[in-house]
Amino acid sequence: MKHDYFRIQAIDYEYRSDKFEIDEFRQRSDYVYLPLPPIVSLVVRTLLSDSQGKLSITEPTRLVQMSGSQLETAIRSNLKRLDPTGRLTPGRLERSFFARLVAETGGDLAVTSLILAKPHPLVHAELYYLAIGLRSAAGLYRRVSRRIHEAAFPGWTPDEAPVDDFIPDLDVGCRYYPVVEQLSNNIRTICDLARKAWARIHRKRNFDVHDPEFEHDHNMVTLALTLMFSYGTGVRAITSPLPRLDEIVEILDRPDKVILGIADWADKDDGSRYHKRELIIIDDLLKMLRAYGKYLDRVRAALPASKTIGRLPAFFLIKGKAVAIGPNSIAKIAGNLYPYPPNTHRRVLVRELRNKILMPREESGDQPVINCSAEIIRAGLLGHWTIGQEPWSELSNLPLRAIEDALLRSIPRLLRKLGFVSFLKPPGEEQ
Repeated sequence: MKHDYFRIQAIDYEYRSDKFEIDEFRQRSDYVYLPLPPIVSLVVRTLLSDSQGKLSITEPTRLVQMSGSQLETAIRSNLKRLDPTGRLTPGRLERSFFARLVAETGGDLAVTSLILAKPHPLVHAELYYLAIGLRSAAGLYRRVSRRIHEAAFPGWTPDEAPVDDFIPDLDVGCRYYPVVEQLSNNIRTICDLARKAWARIHRKRNFDVHDPEFEHDHNMVTLALTLMFSYGTGVRAITSPLPRLDEIVEILDRPDKVILGIADWADKDDGSRYHKRELIIIDDLLKMLRAYGKYLDRVRAALPASKTIGRLPAFFLIKGKAVAIGPNSIAKIAGNLYPYPPNTHRRVLVRELRNKILMPREESGDQPVINCSAEIIRAGLLGHWTIGQEPWSELSNLPLRAIEDALLRSIPRLLRKLGFVSFLKPPGEEQ
């Protein structure tokens, strides 16, 4: 079995923030590793072999002894012989393969861009959130190149090694991506602490906001709810990332009788309405927000009167004072319980909801996998819809009901996979 591949420089990113060092991140590659198509592998091995057919190289060797421009000229000349009309060009071949890979991924421009290291303007922002495994990338690339090989050389079935045998187990894409197993452990720990804290809170008749135990319990409940809401909706890591209850409208007309919440949302701290979207809030999250809202009314009553506190849909308590939820306060409250940078949840959503196309088919079997289309992820969770896909528009080619249905199928399963549980119960229902 041959283990031939070529390596290309991955898309480079220009980040505004400093690099975040943490052990819980998957290792990232600066290169994409793609298996050579059989005919290319055969040509390369022939060129590099001695007269007995053995590979004769012992160190990195330049295969083509000409400059890039000279090589392109030679390729164009050969293509002109194949098609005298001149319509067959290197650019056309490149675009054709790109289109085939887009089709293989179900129309996913972002994944295709990462695999071929070709940026695309429609997914520029999304590429800052997306990471995929090199082996998944190699598998998708091989499926497309194999179809081309079968069409060009019918009857020739080459012996190809599984990509796991020679492609490193690394990621390519955004700067950091958590180890999901470790992330799930962190989330389960936080939810367990929150469940116990919620039970203690409901045993109290009066709330003392200066009591260290009550402060701890309140903050743990608020932290767990904020994280679950973030992973359930894709809201950006901004100041006050939860909506007020009066900003949520219940959807009551679904054929399946499931009650969802919807909120008009624009999570840009500069006040801009750019890429406003409709937040879809699943039933469990809606119930938890209601329970938390009733509880918070009692907490507000125990604090000095303040217009600011009254407007906040949720807050932490630090030394008897209400503190708005935001990246800095979350980091302070969570500490090592959740040692991840802001917007980690958006990276997880972007990758985990693509589970179906990123899982090698030979490994997926008959097991159901979490899956959303790229356009659902962009419009419904990231707020990266394109013109003509405005979810609230009657003329949108991506109707809101389609987003609702897709997220209702996927988000509850993803939350369970990550370790979230419905820990906020009305009094008398605590477990």
